[in-house]
Amino acid sequence: MKIYKDKGKWFKFWRKLVANNSLDQEVQFLYQILDKFAPNARSIIDLGGGTGLHAQKLAEYDYVLTVFDASKQLLDAVPTFSTLNTILGTFEDIAKVLGSKQYDVAISMWTTFTYILDETKRSNFFAWLSANIKDLIVLDQSNFYLYPKKYRSEPIVQEVDDVKMKVWREFELSDQFLRTGRYHIEVKDSDGSVDKFIDPEVMQFVPIENLQQLLGENWELVETYGSYDGALYDKEFSKRLITVFKRKDV
Repeated sequence: MKIYKDKGKWFKFWRKLVANNSLDQEVQFLYQILDKFAPNARSIIDLGGGTGLHAQKLAEYDYVLTVFDASKQLLDAVPTFSTLNTILGTFEDIAKVLGSKQYDVAISMWTTFTYILDETKRSNFFAWLSANIKDLIVLDQSNFYLYPKKYRSEPIVQEVDDVKMKVWREFELSDQFLRTGRYHIEVKDSDGSVDKFIDPEVMQFVPIENLQQLLGENWELVETYGSYDGALYDKEFSKRLITVFKRKDV
């Protein structure tokens, strides 16, 4: 089976290619946030958690993790055990899928929540978060303030297990911070065959003031980070915007 036909393997391969293997740093960063702002938290929902890369490692700190994702194939690759389980569903339908089920903490890493493009559905998603997360919400997105109006990257090439992938991306950014882009991907498989395809993506950046409005008055912004090394957010220089919201009555 070709690696990109198996979404679980594809996800891990893609992660290694484009993210510089910062997973351990990200998990340690998350643990430090949890230890500082939600020391009594036990249950965590990882929104858009894919194959559970963050969740698996956070479970080692004795948290109970739920990976929520829209892809059954990705969730099937999660090694579930007593403190790690999965739920299939989309952000847009989260209230229907989870109902009034509550968690101490919600995390959304790698800009996953910015794929909600419809304003009403985004409002409904955040309304569910506001009502059903009991302590802390961590929202990670790219800092679109740094992005040019148009962009085309240089190709990145990575080889894993005799599979070579070359990828480059391009995008256009609107004045409303809607990023419309596509990844151009060439895969040379171990059998020598080469496939080329395009993976489109559209993302809506959500500024801090909008996040606060969406979550409502019961939530307080307690910290903003600009990278996984714990550096504080700077609008003009940070590559990421990681916001930490805490429920006021906790």
